[in-house]
Amino acid sequence: MLILIRLITTLILTVALFVILYIGSLAIGGGIAGAMVATKDNATDFNSGYKAGYEIGAAFGKKYGGIIFLASAGISLVGSTALSFGGVPSWCRRKSD
Repeated sequence: MLILIRLITTLILTVALFVILYIGSLAIGGGIAGAMVATKDNATDFNSGYKAGYEIGAAFGKKYGGIIFLASAGISLVGSTALSFGGVPSWCRRKSD
């Protein structure tokens, strides 16, 4: 029964960690790339900076999206397995008699 609880916990944690890592990595990477381009192009107003940043941010997602997807999936799977089978959540620990 304990193995089933640990596997279910691993599955739930994998999905949650994947979503957080994937969206967070794309948002941070796209934001940094967009900010770098907007400063290099000497954006004069909000709209010109937004347009330059948006375009390069979308290109960042297309270029590195697959790598970020695989890295996020791998890290979340390994991390959630380690947490679940390491007994970090109280319901995944062995019961002491």
